[in-house]
Amino acid sequence: MKDRPQHNKKMNRQIIEEAAYWTSCLEDGPLTPQEREAFALWLRGSPDHIKEFLLAQAISKDAEAIDPDQMISVDALLAKADADVIPLELKKYPSPIASSLWTGWITPRAAALAAVLAVALIFTAINLFKTREMVYATLLGEQHSFVLEDGSVVHLNTQSKIRVRYDRNSRAVDLLRGEALFTVAPNPDRPFRVHSGMVTTRAVGTIFNVYLTDKGPEVAVIEGKVNVILLSNQDSAILGMGEKASTTAGGKIETTKIAKPETIAAWRTRQLVFENTPLREIIREFNRYNQTQIRIEGTIKDEPHFSGVFNVDNPDAFLSTLNASDIAVIIRQSDNRIVIRLTPPNHPI
Repeated sequence: MKDRPQHNKKMNRQIIEEAAYWTSCLEDGPLTPQEREAFALWLRGSPDHIKEFLLAQAISKDAEAIDPDQMISVDALLAKADADVIPLELKKYPSPIASSLWTGWITPRAAALAAVLAVALIFTAINLFKTREMVYATLLGEQHSFVLEDGSVVHLNTQSKIRVRYDRNSRAVDLLRGEALFTVAPNPDRPFRVHSGMVTTRAVGTIFNVYLTDKGPEVAVIEGKVNVILLSNQDSAILGMGEKASTTAGGKIETTKIAKPETIAAWRTRQLVFENTPLREIIREFNRYNQTQIRIEGTIKDEPHFSGVFNVDNPDAFLSTLNASDIAVIIRQSDNRIVIRLTPPNHPI
């Protein structure tokens, strides 16, 4: 019984090599009647024969796309393989079924297929370790937190989506829409980068927020430091705790100091904090979270600004404040639609 594992290992290698042999035969053209009979007998010999043959076929087909112009040197590629890559050893394990066809099977044709299979396996292994992608998203009104494989934590705000791309040397996150708060696990050897539109934010161990607005990304730091880079011209800025960066129309990074840094992540407790904020921006924020959508009717001559703290799920509280200010008339057209009609001089007559 102790010899069974070694025996099984040899049998597995034999089946793999036999599958490679039959794959090379089929690629060279139609089989002879004798070969067809031997191939059918081999397939019926074991379910493992069928499984390995189908795998060899799949790898062979995929390998065609790796180097269609034959620009890659197989010898050079194998010479660069890491120390933990085990060389492919070609030995003859004669099949008891097709022994008459098996003599001298290590032909240039079979050796070439074995080399192609080795290249395909190397490329597959490299790709598996190269990039691992995960996508996380939230719907209207939802907020969720996710722990990434390195221990970093991402909090996603409403209607947000990220794509996480990790490899052995780096950690990259694409903010595809919405807003995310990142608590980055320190690892100087694997920089943590967030790509949001034309801006990349690099961090090592820090807590920061990225919001992809209609005007462009906004980056705010709660703890630590980040490097913000504008990809179009490589303009950059280092942000510390309580600082925020956004992009200007002229293609520059503009940094500002946040009066109350604790408001950066207020959305985590479902609060909206406005500090002399334009009305249109306030409406946009409420619309991010609620089925009931608010719109401003007409153009605005002198846009009013407001300050205050409101619950994201209660836009009526802000509308009541607005209505009491005599700046606008609130028209509720349906359960899901509210119109704000500004009064002069804010709205031209």
